[in-house]
Amino acid sequence: MNDVEANVSRPEPTDDPRGRGRLVIAPLVVERVVDGAARRVPGVRAVPGRLGRDALRVEAKVLGRVASVSLDIGVGYPSPVRETCRQVRERVTAEVLRTTGIELTRLDVQVAALLPRRSASNGVR
Repeated sequence: MNDVEANVSRPEPTDDPRGRGRLVIAPLVVERVVDGAARRVPGVRAVPGRLGRDALRVEAKVLGRVASVSLDIGVGYPSPVRETCRQVRERVTAEVLRTTGIELTRLDVQVAALLPRRSASNGVR
């Protein structure tokens, strides 16, 4: 080994996140997490949309480590609407924080449709 090689040092790894670069989480990522979490709540249904596509409608605005979200859902009749919305708020808030580290400062849930229950045979009960 020559003297030049001996004097070269590698930077020490750091546990400080600021030394590793930036992480930016796009609003679309938060929207997908919200959609997935809301769909797992019993009674939540997609809202009928254009061209026969049913979907939950989600809009997220992200600023650093906080976000505000607007969510339109359908609720299957006769599910209790208030209780369903409470469960949506709890699950969505927890899942967004767990998966992205982003805290929801606002979560507006609008029940855009009250929909008949689906059956295994024809999709409507």
